[in-house]
Amino acid sequence: MLKRKMIKNFTWPLKTATREIEVTRLYPEFMMNLPAAERGIHELDATICIGCGTCARVCPNSCIEMVNFKFGSPLKNKKMQFPQIDYGRCMFCGLCVDECPVECLKMGQKVTMAGWTREDIIKSPDFLATKRFSAKE
Repeated sequence: MLKRKMIKNFTWPLKTATREIEVTRLYPEFMMNLPAAERGIHELDATICIGCGTCARVCPNSCIEMVNFKFGSPLKNKKMQFPQIDYGRCMFCGLCVDECPVECLKMGQKVTMAGWTREDIIKSPDFLATKRFSAKE
């Protein structure tokens, strides 16, 4: 019995040392499976947003800025302030979603985002809108 344990203790490191461990995954070919409660990129329902700016005021990192934006059809003549989010500073805490009085801002399931410059990860209301409209600035 003692010999078996001793042999097992010597063979285990050999098995793990010879096994090839995958360190790098080829992104985006191999995506990780994320839990359903994962906080992803925000989704904005511009049809019910009232432009109150509560989301910008409660953000601890001040990464939400209210910008003037005019959506095209079917939101004709709805020019008001909508949130623009700087994902370089966002920590995905969800306070903006919790404090939204009309629940127009939600955390989505999309988590991938890439860009060449810092300006590429500042997302406009048109990008955040769940329904795609033609934007007229």
